[in-house]
Amino acid sequence: MFKRILDLFRLPTDNMDVVRSQLSAFVHQVPLLYFLLAANSIVVAWTHSDVAPPLLSIGACYALCLICSVRLFQWLQDRKRNLPDKYAARRLRTIRVMTVVLLALFFAWVGALYVYGDLNSREHLAFYVAITVNTICICLLQVRSSAFVAISLSAIVFVAMFGFSGDKYLIGITLNQLFSVIVLAYTINIHYGSFVDLIQFKGELIRQNGRMQKLSDDNFKIANHDVLTGLPNRRYFFARLRDIIGRKRQEGGSFILGLVDLDGFKPVNDVYGHHVGDALLIEAAARLTMAAGSGTFVARLGGDEFALIIPEPLSDEDLLVRSRAISSALQAPFEIDGAVAKVSASCGFAAFPDAGRSDSELYDRADHALYHAKAHQRGGAVVFSSEHELEIRREAHLEQVLRRADISREFSLAFQPILSSSTGQVVAFEALARWTSPSIGSISPGLFIPVAEKVDLIGDITLELFGQALDRLAEWPESIGLSFNLSARDIASASTIMKLILLVTTRGANPKRIDFEITETMLMQDFNLAVQSIQALRLLGCGIVLDDFGTGYSSLAYVHRLSPSKIKVDRSFTLEMSRDPQCRTIVQSIVGLCDNIGVDCVVEGVETEEQARIAGELGCDLMQGYYFAQPMGAPAIPSYLAQIAGIPVKVCTRRHGGEPHCDDVASCPVTAPAARVRREA
Repeated sequence: MFKRILDLFRLPTDNMDVVRSQLSAFVHQVPLLYFLLAANSIVVAWTHSDVAPPLLSIGACYALCLICSVRLFQWLQDRKRNLPDKYAARRLRTIRVMTVVLLALFFAWVGALYVYGDLNSREHLAFYVAITVNTICICLLQVRSSAFVAISLSAIVFVAMFGFSGDKYLIGITLNQLFSVIVLAYTINIHYGSFVDLIQFKGELIRQNGRMQKLSDDNFKIANHDVLTGLPNRRYFFARLRDIIGRKRQEGGSFILGLVDLDGFKPVNDVYGHHVGDALLIEAAARLTMAAGSGTFVARLGGDEFALIIPEPLSDEDLLVRSRAISSALQAPFEIDGAVAKVSASCGFAAFPDAGRSDSELYDRADHALYHAKAHQRGGAVVFSSEHELEIRREAHLEQVLRRADISREFSLAFQPILSSSTGQVVAFEALARWTSPSIGSISPGLFIPVAEKVDLIGDITLELFGQALDRLAEWPESIGLSFNLSARDIASASTIMKLILLVTTRGANPKRIDFEITETMLMQDFNLAVQSIQALRLLGCGIVLDDFGTGYSSLAYVHRLSPSKIKVDRSFTLEMSRDPQCRTIVQSIVGLCDNIGVDCVVEGVETEEQARIAGELGCDLMQGYYFAQPMGAPAIPSYLAQIAGIPVKVCTRRHGGEPHCDDVASCPVTAPAARVRREA
């Protein structure tokens, strides 16, 4: 019981929400408290000015009012600032102390006035004390401890001053006041309990709303940000892109959309593992954000592709400067768990509204510029221009023509021999795709193969041409093999690989005479899937030729993991062997590598006698190029084989543009060697 009574006078310093709410409520009520205290005191001073000394009645009243004014000014200053928790609790203690001090001063003043005047003046003093204390307690409604101090102090003073006066009217007023303060104390206690419950409920509601907001923020971040790098993801990127396009349409102006792709990331991922690849992406995202500049929106679209939204218009020169900064930042070696990895970055940029006015159109233009950069300026940047627009239209037209093409009639093969320089004999023919459209004529493989991959027709073309190649293989001597190129889409398609295997088995072809050529670029797209396809072809008995060797990022890693049957030196090294000692050194190194691991080496792109001589001096036996023969149609192969075997053939086996057959195979434009003529495609 005693503890419960003490709790009524205790400050709730263990609950700062209640403390802050008490102060907030009291600050709004304190002007009324001091106004009432001063106003009632002035009335008492006026009624006692005739019966009490002026210094006591008027002077003391003014002094008390001055104290009230100073305290009111201090409280009004506190309303303008947010007090820390420790100062808020201190202010509550100050309220309780000042309640005792002010009431003691006022009660002392009332006691001094009590000895002057008659019964009426004393009854006025009793009424003044009662109404003032009760009103003060109402103003202290939320500050229970101070209110109970005021109630207790006033009850003691009331009983001591008026309860023992001997006057029944004053005794009656005392009893009335005691009953009032009892009810008032009970009401204050109930109200305070409800007030605390409300504050606690409000605090819990705020905390719950905070948790809900945090959960909402977390969900938004998960839905709109990349988990690995923390950058905005593809969804957030396109929402931001649509938003800025909408604003630019209304306000006018331009901005730049950029796409950045990491060149060489997939080999790093394949060789070192996903944990190194993930760490590289995290570091690359940080470098890209730093290099892109403040104000640039950076997002990860997926894999190793990132996007930039540059809010201000930039000239082509400024964009290239920005791209060089990005490339430099990403080309610096990445040191991760003891491994050192290197990548580069290709960039494609498109400006709104010149390149496109919708999000999809602008993105496609930037993607086209990126594709052009990766194909022609790997590690560089391309800004979409009117020339690229014409290129897109040509590709769109080519796509429509290709969709309507009769693959079995319009697609054919040309064959270029691979010879042994030591024996002078043909060891294989490489099959090269050709497309002659009735509407637009002959189209280079460099143009139609990417389009065929895009429209998902490359598999049908591959299977048709491979069937034609098997028919030709059956006509050749057993000592001559077939080298057939697969596209990136082919090597990634389990269905296409199984159909190729089925063609070999159903046609009765000897798989040991068949080599499939693949490039490092194909392997970089999905190495694990490519390995599965290659293993299936090797189990059949076919050979695997690693084409364009030396131009990729992890050639030695591919050699180790794929164990190809042949390696082809890229023609870019062959063409420069006679002029560039470094190219000769590279070719010599590749030939030495092939010798050491027991793999045949083919030097392609041999166009001059000097190149053939240098390749032979470097130890290479197998060669291919225009110096030996141009790609030829299947009907010309028997004559060509007879020619190199030393058997004279007087008549060519095919016509040329409707002209009569050639009189001599040696003069035939199809079969004769044609030095210094570069192969198309």
